[in-house]
Amino acid sequence: ASIAYFVTGKSFNYSTVLVRSAGKPINGFGGTASGPEILIDGIGKINGVIKNREGKKLRSLDVLDIANIIGSVVVAGNVRRSAEIALGDPDDYLYIKAKRWDLGNIPNGRAMSNNTIYCDSYDHIAEGIWDGYGGNGEPYGFFNLALSSKYGRTGEKMKENCEGTNPCGEISLADKECCNLAELYLNNIESKEEMIECSTLLYKTQKAICALPFIHEDTNKIVHKNFRIGQGITGICQGIHNQKLDWLDDCYKALRKFDKDWSAKRGWPESVKLTTVKPSGTLSLLAGATPGVHPAFSQYYIRRIRMSSEDALVQTCRDMNYHVEYVKNFDGSTNRDTVIVEFPCQSGDNAILTKDMKATDQLELVKRIQKEWSDNAVSCTVYYKKEELPEIKE
Repeated sequence: ASIAYFVTGKSFNYSTVLVRSAGKPINGFGGTASGPEILIDGIGKINGVIKNREGKKLRSLDVLDIANIIGSVVVAGNVRRSAEIALGDPDDYLYIKAKRWDLGNIPNGRAMSNNTIYCDSYDHIAEGIWDGYGGNGEPYGFFNLALSSKYGRTGEKMKENCEGTNPCGEISLADKECCNLAELYLNNIESKEEMIECSTLLYKTQKAICALPFIHEDTNKIVHKNFRIGQGITGICQGIHNQKLDWLDDCYKALRKFDKDWSAKRGWPESVKLTTVKPSGTLSLLAGATPGVHPAFSQYYIRRIRMSSEDALVQTCRDMNYHVEYVKNFDGSTNRDTVIVEFPCQSGDNAILTKDMKATDQLELVKRIQKEWSDNAVSCTVYYKKEELPEIKE
């Protein structure tokens, strides 16, 4: 759409006759197709963004909206949950206000992205960045590109060629590079020896995946140069009271040594980075783990899952008396392509709960894990109360 406008000053004609209709099975990837309507709607919205800037330059905010519209098209199939990250400049006034929902007239699509700013120094964080922390907008993430390029675990120098981060912020990435993630369940591991064994087995799988051929040649080059993996841990808040976190440093060092030996044996480069902590969602639920570095939300809670209205499981959920309703958009309209199903959940007895963990306690835990385990990054959403903001800034 944008190329058509730049060349001809108007939109273009196209046909969706070859696009699978809604509900048709997708054989390769699984799930069902969302149909062409969402694509048509998305192209129309992109046209609207460009038309609004007729005769002017596109701003970073317009680029954000176009990317978010594309994200809403991708997520519409409900086969997977697609995340986007936007990395913006800390002095970009319009970008900083992009998710201030209280200001009104904010496009629904902006709900699709994790908005983040580059801040290589605390001096880069303008006061306006904190304006959305009062419940009137969304807090922005912080990403330090300079540190990501020079360091692995806290204080350990490591030359890197990263340009940004993956959508959840736990993996630093070069251009055209991709994630390669796995996870250790700290809640189910009984000893340091078992942790090192599990870590080594996961490593072998991830390293073999790095060696595979990828579709795009540019991706092949960077993946086969960096051999970057992100081996995560989850259930961290179930391992604090029983000293399991004390195993992390030794496990990391063992993994580094194993990488040196295994890479030499297989004729592969050593991995530029090995470890991470991702936000962790579905995988943690399957193993009864608190997600990543996060505390359990509550001892009892309701988890709401988005599902395609066409999914046969929706009727099963209704039959089992789980509450099902259509998605409501931010502007109050109803999206009948997608439903939300409510599942009651219970956290484990040994899990630390959000209410028992101050924001600064959670940030201190992130610091510890970054120092003792993760040479990529630790992705974390910190629960906070308004009165804690001064302490968080400090």
